Amino acid sequence: MPELFQAGKRTYYINCYANVGVYVCDSGEAYLIDSGTDDKEAQAIYKLLEQKKWKLSAVILTHGHADHAGGCAFLQEMTGCRVYATEEEKIYSETVSYTHLRAHETDQYLV
Repeated sequence: MPELFQAGKRTYYINCYANVGVYVCDSGEAYLIDSGTDDKEAQAIYKLLEQKKWKLSAVILTHGHADHAGGCAFLQEMTGCRVYATEEEKIYSETVSYTHLRAHETDQYLV
């Protein structure tokens, strides 16, 4: 069962098959780095966020492999969160609504 561990003042990680990073704003908005392997892991992540009363605002994908992006569809369906990925990674899933993230758009910060 995935657990939440604090790594810094506002940063956490969830020990999944491929660890999931969590950044939490003072407002309680949470941003995930990756989404877990599948719906089962995503359900556990969702429960951990609910227990903390954090609102998932977005998932930022490092890349589109299933062990990092497999939980996106579930989390997006449950929370309406945005999913950020590069244009190249969008091909890995047709069930997720992606927001294009370009490396050169540094004047707009997500958090």
